Amino acid sequence: MRPRKRQGAVRRRVHQVNGHKFMATYLRQPTYCSHCRDFIWGVIGKQGYQCQVCTCVVHKRCHELIITKCAGMKKDKEDTTPEEVGIIPDMSYNEVNQSSGVTV
Repeated sequence: MRPRKRQGAVRRRVHQVNGHKFMATYLRQPTYCSHCRDFIWGVIGKQGYQCQVCTCVVHKRCHELIITKCAGMKKDKEDTTPEEVGIIPDMSYNEVNQSSGVTV
């Protein structure tokens, strides 16, 4: 007997833009578009696209206009680190106490 392979299943279309993997989705609560900041209207059907990596939600009309890279996307080699841009990460609790001479 042969195993069943996705018999009758419908494959959802994935729209890839700047690392985002958008799929049409039904929004259960009031939601605003991450691109144009307008309310995403609709009660029936799939009203918007949601990125499966970073959960960014946009109108169907806005998904191709996204210019920001997906936050969950792997970093490219040419991307800069926060230190290279001049952003200094917060020191951990232990680092602060060691620099002030306080022992924990």
